[in-house]
This record gives sequence, C-alpha cells and structure tokens, in this order.
Amino acid sequence: MERRYVVFRIGNSSYGIPIEQVQEITRIGSITPLPQSPPAVLGATNLRGTVVTVVSGHKLLDRQEDYDSDQVVFLKANQRLFGLLVDEAEEVLAINESEIEVPYLFGHEKIFGSSGGIGKVRDRLIVLCDADVLLNQIA
Repeated sequence: MERRYVVFRIGNSSYGIPIEQVQEITRIGSITPLPQSPPAVLGATNLRGTVVTVVSGHKLLDRQEDYDSDQVVFLKANQRLFGLLVDEAEEVLAINESEIEVPYLFGHEKIFGSSGGIGKVRDRLIVLCDADVLLNQIA
C-alpha cells in the first residue's frame, strides 16, 4: 500500500509527514515570542485570523545547523494546529510500505509513530514522522 508524504528539509536531512496531517505550507511574516514557552516554541503567528503556535523544526528535531527560513508547514495533530518552521518544503512523494523500515533506536522507536520509519526512495533516506508524535515532543 502506498501513502503520500509532504517532504521537507531541515539542515541536510529530509523529513516526511503524511499528507493528511498537513493543512498547508506558506511563508510566514512575523512571529510573536511567547514568554516561558518550551525551547522549541518560537512563538505565535496569525494564520488568516487564527493564532497558531510556531515551532522550530531545527530545535524540535535536534538539528544543530543554523537556519534562516520563513517557510512553515502547518500540521494538524491531536485536533490542534501548529506550524513547523522548516528550511524548505520539497515535494509530495508516494512511498510504498515496502520502502519503509524502522531502524533499531534502542527502545525509542516510538518517535516514528504509526506512520513513521525511514523511507528509502531512489538514492535517499527520508525520516518519516507523525505530527501527533512531534506535538507530544514539544512539552
């Protein structure tokens, strides 16, 4: 069975989120900092009249590279909407279940959630995430 993923880049790595968990991808204007928020939370933005929390993809996924981006993937998770600041949204890919493996992570395999693992597509590896799992990592 095939599933479609929105693929984005953070640093030198590619990540994918199931397309049904993505509301939209857009460039963001301003982010208002939120006091006493977790380190990965950059702040809030106004998305067509709705206040939405924006999270740093770099901080959330433990990437150390510097970034200068204004591209946000807005995700739906646990009946909530949040934005994930990424370096670049690349494409939508259909990935077959036979092309997905879950590597041994010493008991931490749950980070991939129900839709995750590593997608092997052509000559690249794509870390497949689940928006619900990402949202739970923020707190």
